[in-house]
Amino acid sequence: MASETYKPPVDKLLTYADCSKLKELPNYIEEFGFGKEHIPDLIRLARVK
Repeated sequence: MASETYKPPVDKLLTYADCSKLKELPNYIEEFGFGKEHIPDLIRLARVK
């Protein structure tokens, strides 16, 4: 499988943290500043197998 690349700030999700070890989920929208323009990359990231 080819390595996927993502533009900032979506690329930061790849190295953020092991979510299974977090006590509470962060507010990703506030923390990373996601907006409507990031939706295509977020969907693409969620679909990676």
